[in-house]
Amino acid sequence: MIWVKAFLGAMVMVVGLSAMSHARDSLQRSWEVFQEVHVAADGRVVDDGNAGISHSESQGYTLLLAAELDSPGVFARVWTWTRNNLLIRDDGLVAWRYDPESQPPITDVNNASDGDLLIAHALSLAAKRWQRQDYREAAEDLALAIRNNLVREVGPYTLLIPGSEGFDQDDGLVVNPSYWIFASLEEMQELDPDPTWQALIDSGRELLRDLIATYPLIPDWVVVQADGSFAPTEDLPWESGYNALRVPLYLAGGGVEEAEVPGAFARSWGDEGTPFPVIQPLDGEAEVEFNDDPAYDALRQLLACARQEQGVGQRSLSPESFYYPATLLLLSNLYRDRGFPEC
Repeated sequence: MIWVKAFLGAMVMVVGLSAMSHARDSLQRSWEVFQEVHVAADGRVVDDGNAGISHSESQGYTLLLAAELDSPGVFARVWTWTRNNLLIRDDGLVAWRYDPESQPPITDVNNASDGDLLIAHALSLAAKRWQRQDYREAAEDLALAIRNNLVREVGPYTLLIPGSEGFDQDDGLVVNPSYWIFASLEEMQELDPDPTWQALIDSGRELLRDLIATYPLIPDWVVVQADGSFAPTEDLPWESGYNALRVPLYLAGGGVEEAEVPGAFARSWGDEGTPFPVIQPLDGEAEVEFNDDPAYDALRQLLACARQEQGVGQRSLSPESFYYPATLLLLSNLYRDRGFPEC
């Protein structure tokens, strides 16, 4: 019977390798669709669900995907456009919004710290993958700019300011919990060995735990007050929406286990194939807003794998999906294949 066990073991290995190969092929095809639909010839990444603008987030996501999926030509094109058009601030941070219909096209010179992190992360990965010292130097410069300009201590937390302007308040700081991109913060720690990065990682985990213990879901925006308590913002919607739905994605991408947080999202997102709840009000009054773009199902599938629900199919990207859900699908499938290859 020993030979039978050996044969069965070999078959399981072959099936597993075949499934992993299929997943990689599917991811590569989805990446090709993304490039064709959302990346212009000059390297500008077009947010077709947001009036065709571009922003540091869209450029950062695409640079990160290009580095992860070994696409040096795409990376160079997107980085060149980003460097030439968005790196215009004196402090080394990246202007967040570019509108081709406006003159000048930079309609808001403020930065967005998640875009800064994504770009620095991508540059660091690209430097290692393709032995590019210029990418390494650019990553180091941006990491230092983030650390010097975008970190505050409030109450028990080390916090990441969403942007250099407009988020400080007399009684605390407005933060966006989805800006804690844990894999990017880990990369910054390797790139720039300073204890600030670990403090941000630890504080981000603590912040998410405390928020989910206080509210049914993670808010898009919340005020962290001087005593460490939370409050809704005055000028931004009180909801768990398009921003916050990235929180479980970033936990999975960083290999961070905070079971209560993805569990709450999994319960609220419902079953695969049904319209996806993209805006869930936290005031108990407004109605939930749904989106039927099938790319959002990749988030559900990633959570199902993380929660050890086996046999979950992988969705491929449709050319009909808008930029934002398309990006979430690619990252979800990338993190799923890397962290949960058995699923």
